[in-house]
Amino acid sequence: MSRTPAPSYRSVRYEIPDDLKAEREKYSATPNVKGLDDAAARICELFGYRPGDVTRAFIKFHTEQTKKLAYHKIGGNRYYSDRDLFDLMHFGTRPSSKSQVSA
Repeated sequence: MSRTPAPSYRSVRYEIPDDLKAEREKYSATPNVKGLDDAAARICELFGYRPGDVTRAFIKFHTEQTKKLAYHKIGGNRYYSDRDLFDLMHFGTRPSSKSQVSA
């Protein structure tokens, strides 16, 4: 009798639909949003949420706890790209290396 481990959410591979691939390409992969507050404001600006709907705590939780939001450490500060924010809001995670589109 052998045991098969349950797959974790990180091992699940998925394909990005073509319409989302095209929309994802519109967003910059360059880290241009500095800090948690600016990232929360940028999500509201890009995706039409009311100011205050996305909070600093939301960004911090997905950066540190769930690790679903990628960031770049530059000069001791966290910088986020628009594409990273898009991935979080549309996929709920970073896409796997198999399904990433060129940057």
